[in-house]
Formats: sequence, structure tokens, C-alpha cells
Amino acid sequence: MSYSDEQKRKHIKEIQRYIYNISHHNKRVPTIMPDGIYGPQTTAAVGSFQREYDLPVTGETDDKTWSKLVEVYFDVNNDTVLLEVFPENFELFPGDEGIVVYIIQVILESLKRRFEDIPEIVINGVFDKDTQSAINSFKEIAGVESKHPGIDIETWNKLASGFNMMNHKQKKVSDGTE
Repeated sequence: MSYSDEQKRKHIKEIQRYIYNISHHNKRVPTIMPDGIYGPQTTAAVGSFQREYDLPVTGETDDKTWSKLVEVYFDVNNDTVLLEVFPENFELFPGDEGIVVYIIQVILESLKRRFEDIPEIVINGVFDKDTQSAINSFKEIAGVESKHPGIDIETWNKLASGFNMMNHKQKKVSDGTE
């Protein structure tokens, strides 16, 4: 399947949104407006980000830059509203069932709107192979280093942080502040 111009603009806009958000937490990264065009301002902002986070400064978004961008984005948006729901030894495994799995599936579906690499799942409260696949994709996107086969507290914190970011963005859009 070929990479359409629209898909390219969406990915560029996502990179720009990440940089825009990070720039509010790190003033050494310039603020850019997400417009879907990888022009001189985006190149300079990516270069500043790379310099700030000890990456080779090219101005291009390669795999290492993308991974670091996602990691920093999730770190700076680490909201505590949903983070402290479960105890530190919280774990879910494939095959588990219940309301907590249902909640996590809802969060995954919400995040899927933002991250195309998260596969479709059925929200049914069962930690099945599709849910496992979605969790694995999310872990890769969010830079979760946990080797846990399911969901541990580190994975939960990243999921909660991502969900909080989505909710915060939706609230801004609905109240007209973005």
C-alpha cells in the first residue's frame, strides 16, 4: 500500500503536535504550529529537540527521533488523575476478565483515534489475543520497556497518561480553547 499525501500530512502534523506540546514543558524546544508541512520551522524544531535530547542533529524525524519524541511527549503529559487507581503491584495477564479489562479496552480504543498503529479490538472485558496485540502496539508506541506479558503498573501509567492527554485535548476542542 502506498503512502498517500494525506497520510504524510497527518504524520507530520502528529510530529508537530508532539513538539508543540513538549515546547510548553521545555523552552529550549521551539513552539511550532501543527500545519502538516515539514518546512524550515519544523526542521529547526526537530533539530532543537534532537540537540536537547542527545540525538544526532539532522532536523529529520528518523526512528530514534520518533521514539524519543513519543517517550518525551508521554513523560511531560504524565497526569496523575488516572495514575493512582491501582496499587503498585497491579498486574493483568492475557486471559483475565472483568471491569478493569473493559476499562483498559475503552482506553485503547480512545488511543486508537490518535495512534493508527493500535489495532482494532472488541470491548468485551476479556484480555484476549486482540487486546494483547493492542497492548503490545501501545507499549512500542509509548516506549514502555516493561517485559511483562500483560499490563503492569508502568504500562497502566502510560495508558492513563495517554488517555488523560486525549481527554484534555477533547476538552480544549469542545470548549473552544484549541
